[in-house]
Amino acid sequence: MVPMMHMEEQFQHARADRFGFLRLPYGREKLSMYILLPDEGEILDEVIAELDEASWNNLTSELQEKTVILALPRYSVEYEKALNDVLSNMGMGLAFAGGFSGINPGLFISEVKHKAIIVVNEKEKRS
Repeated sequence: MVPMMHMEEQFQHARADRFGFLRLPYGREKLSMYILLPDEGEILDEVIAELDEASWNNLTSELQEKTVILALPRYSVEYEKALNDVLSNMGMGLAFAGGFSGINPGLFISEVKHKAIIVVNEKEKRS
């Protein structure tokens, strides 16, 4: 058992051959979560594997406003990653090894970290 959220509201929705597709906007609608609901008997991983850029663009262009009764689990996800290796491989290694000595001897970046938190709940929309 997991805590669920329920709402009936206008959302952009489309139908594909094997699944339904819903756009769930966040905040001031600059970000969205897209929900794919495979038809009964379809396997989500197989449906996702068939999506490419062209089919994604086609699906998003077909979205239309529709009243939807939505039930989703409430959840949160966190992701954290140190980016030192990634940035070094992109040519920024000097920044981690005292590459700012011309500005200030001994000045360097010890760590660059990316952290993202996604919270999905029924918090009211902001206007």
